[in-house]
Amino acid sequence: MLVREVMSSPAVTMSASANLQAVAAAMLDTDVGSVIVTPDGDGGDAVGRGTTGIITESDVLRAARATGRPLAAIDATAAASAPLVTISPDRTVRMAVDEMIEEEIKRLIVVDGFDIVGVVTLTDIALSYSEIRSEAVALAERTAADWDQ
Repeated sequence: MLVREVMSSPAVTMSASANLQAVAAAMLDTDVGSVIVTPDGDGGDAVGRGTTGIITESDVLRAARATGRPLAAIDATAAASAPLVTISPDRTVRMAVDEMIEEEIKRLIVVDGFDIVGVVTLTDIALSYSEIRSEAVALAERTAADWDQ
């Protein structure tokens, strides 16, 4: 199974000039657990043109706790994690899992060339588990049939 089949798309982006109140509102409004922070005026569709990082729900909570300030008083860039870890939509889900394990993260930014096309999370992968398992069983059966010939 390929990343493009399980990823969430499009990715939610916010301007680097946003505050964490706006970031939290965007997460709630779009029912996502992270946003990609892009430079002002970038349009939020490309990696390599100054994309700042990613902010997760946990990042918002940590920043609020660490500063003791209201979310509206905390810049998005203060909570963003960087650099972005990316994967191609044509990579396998197994490759995505391996990358997440290696980098000790729960999300990968899906890029096609330099364009951000989505986000794949451990949750996306877990929700697709039965399909992935069925695909693996079918492959095993085909391989076994090849050995029998």
